[in-house]
Amino acid sequence: MSLSDGLQAAAIAALKADADVAALVAGRVLEEAQAASVFPYLAIGPWRAKAWNAGGERGEEIVFVLQAFVRKGGRGAALNLIGRCGVALDGAALTIEGGRVVGVFFQDAEVALEKDKQTWRAMGRFRALVEQT
Repeated sequence: MSLSDGLQAAAIAALKADADVAALVAGRVLEEAQAASVFPYLAIGPWRAKAWNAGGERGEEIVFVLQAFVRKGGRGAALNLIGRCGVALDGAALTIEGGRVVGVFFQDAEVALEKDKQTWRAMGRFRALVEQT
């Protein structure tokens, strides 16, 4: 399993395990968005990993997007969900095989009404640093 794959699995597990996040989405944290999903739900969006090597230590800098899809509560509900994800991931002790998660950092968020005019999608961008062990 790559460091990137390990981080994705650990992040999904942490979000599902967080009581506040789980309550907001009824445990619906998906690897990718699905048009037929029950709302609200979270999905992993764009994901980018870049290798780094510092002082003999190897690792990855990973930037990823979490997407929150809601229909009730509008913009505020979507942003609240992404904000709660930021708190959950920032405070989580993520463990992955073959690596150590140095940290997951919330960077920014944006929200927009989808073309169907009933679904709000908030996107939260996160940056993670993972060292290879």
